[in-house]
Amino acid sequence: DTMTCNTTLSACGKFGAWAAALQILSQMIGSRVQADTITCNAMITACEKRGEWIKAFEILGWLTGSGIEADHITYNAAISACESRGEWARGLGLLAGMSRSSLQVEGMTYNA
Repeated sequence: DTMTCNTTLSACGKFGAWAAALQILSQMIGSRVQADTITCNAMITACEKRGEWIKAFEILGWLTGSGIEADHITYNAAISACESRGEWARGLGLLAGMSRSSLQVEGMTYNA
């Protein structure tokens, strides 16, 4: 179920195991297990830990294309992924997009 997969994805995120996380996401989709915001947050965090900012952007795009709402955690992780590889302009773009949405930018976002 979604909760079990999210728990596993969160563990992958903590250890930066983004390739394993992508496999789990693929299995979720293949098994028709519903992904949610927590799923995507864990995925983007896994990418962020390994500096995989391009993958983080791809997942963020997939999230929005799938109708799943991004939250401040989603954006913080994606911004951190950009920062880890010196892609500060892209991070600022995400920050601007976050400001345009209904999400409140907070101190943690500026620190990301």
